[in-house]
Amino acid sequence: MQGFAEKARILGLAIAAGTFGSVVQAGELQPLEEIPSVVALGLTNSCAPYGNFIACSTAVLDYVTGDKSLFRIKADQGTISQDSVIAVYTDGAQAQINPTVGGDVVMDNAYKTSSGENTVGFSTNKDPSPEEQGAGVQDEPDPNTDGLGGNDDDFVGDLNDYWDIQIESLIAGLTSSSGVLRDPVFVFDNNQKGLTDLPDLKLWGLVALREIDGLDGAGNILQSALDDVVFEFRGCDADTTGAAPGPLNPSDPLGCDVQSPTVLDPNNNSTNSLGFDPSTYDGGKSLGDDPLLDQYAAVQRQFCVDTATFNEVACPNGNPPGIAKFDQNLGTGEAEFFGFLPGLTGSRLSQLLADGYDTLSIDLRFFDQTNGFEDLFIIAMGSRNTIPEPGSLALLGLGGLGFAAVQRRRRRA
Repeated sequence: MQGFAEKARILGLAIAAGTFGSVVQAGELQPLEEIPSVVALGLTNSCAPYGNFIACSTAVLDYVTGDKSLFRIKADQGTISQDSVIAVYTDGAQAQINPTVGGDVVMDNAYKTSSGENTVGFSTNKDPSPEEQGAGVQDEPDPNTDGLGGNDDDFVGDLNDYWDIQIESLIAGLTSSSGVLRDPVFVFDNNQKGLTDLPDLKLWGLVALREIDGLDGAGNILQSALDDVVFEFRGCDADTTGAAPGPLNPSDPLGCDVQSPTVLDPNNNSTNSLGFDPSTYDGGKSLGDDPLLDQYAAVQRQFCVDTATFNEVACPNGNPPGIAKFDQNLGTGEAEFFGFLPGLTGSRLSQLLADGYDTLSIDLRFFDQTNGFEDLFIIAMGSRNTIPEPGSLALLGLGGLGFAAVQRRRRRA
């Protein structure tokens, strides 16, 4: 196997010579785009927990704050070109070429998502379960980040089947130009067709922090004895019993269907329950494990509420008074959702790096897409000193994200 420095040198020469055609040279890593902190603004009650994540709808936050500029996240490829892009649609052979550091490759290029009217799913992992494959989950080739082949050794820590980034470089991107270390935010650009009779997109993901001890003489990765630190994004099947995991609900956390009385939609499929803490949730998953279908969260494209009761209602034609309508498909130019990890702040990343962890890996999967063009990328979450006057929807409590009514578990005979 070629040494990393030599591979990077050859790639730079090849790009300069135009050998790779449409491939363009990556820019240098800059501080990532930033949005205000929903924690600092006291707006987490307008979002919802999904496993270890708290996920937020930009449409709901626009309504709650009365300010459509606070959480407006541009998602066109020109804007996100300096962010860390995990998956993106492209009409060429090469997806997003992610930034380098001093010319060195520090993260995978983006996985390529599909376009057009289809129900084909997506997976970074090459071996989704038979149940997932039956639902349409299909694997996407690992990005050929260095342009020289051997996709699982583009840089130390890079593995096939996952999007990888060196933690030190992620921290650099999360550090503002004034030296403030911010928290990572995972932004999802949804682009489902607006027809309500089509299925909602189903989404699942796993984030793992690993320690790689470098390479041996044969070029094989030396895995350390440190256990991976794992975070899961997942939904909750609402027809469970609420009892401890067992034959009737083998996959759901305790109390997964016990919804708070202030939740927007009592059938939403977040893992919200009284006392549920996403920072301590443990789904028992390891990198490479397959989720069950009911662990996918359904991403709702539109929902409406009665503003007097905050109960979800059928969306009417037009915009009659007393009804708040949330469109969660803003096209390919703006992102509809973002999620953050209470257990993986910027300071926690820094501590894990000091403890010896060096690589962050992401396993992303979804199915039931109806229009393609889905994107996932990382930005930063900052802080604000002033809290806006919240709208009445701030009283909704966890669950305001409006993810769709959950898929019912397919019971086995």
